[in-house]
Amino acid sequence: GDRVERGQQLGEVGLSGNTEFPHLHFEVRKDGAVIDPFTGSGPGSACGDTSRSLWGALALRQIPYTPTGVICTGWSAVPPDRGAVLEDCDRRPGLTAQAPAIVAWIELFGVRKGDAFRATLSGPDGVTLAEATSVLEKDRAREFRYIGKKRPATGWPPGTYRARVTIDRAVDGAERTVIASEREVVIR
Repeated sequence: GDRVERGQQLGEVGLSGNTEFPHLHFEVRKDGAVIDPFTGSGPGSACGDTSRSLWGALALRQIPYTPTGVICTGWSAVPPDRGAVLEDCDRRPGLTAQAPAIVAWIELFGVRKGDAFRATLSGPDGVTLAEATSVLEKDRAREFRYIGKKRPATGWPPGTYRARVTIDRAVDGAERTVIASEREVVIR
């Protein structure tokens, strides 16, 4: 039931120790209904239209609306456990020439039904080691995906391995890339 005035500080971004990344969680209600302050609309409304935003022009420039993005990415020597890798996004992957596999993973937010997901993993020579494509079947606040390859009998050749993830979405009748994330890891 608190009323807030334009420009009033609501909170601070931080990490409580019980979260996966620094953030501020708050909810805006008008006449008892939850609304998105970026769009001025209720749940289930179209994302991205900020013409009725509750934020002023200065606030929108400082915190632009981002409907879809990357939370965290990383590498692993085995198929990852989502909880473990998200607990420490910045940990070193510890990949060696004898690692049982090379696995790249990504945690996304705001993916939508119909989004085209594509991931590729390539070796030091640029050859694709693994590739995955799919069309997402429903909207998801968070989505965790990974792609990998088991170690060849001779071990992993030294060099730079690359993972690339894209999300393409139909926007205003045209296909647009809304996420393009690349990550590298070096095996010596």
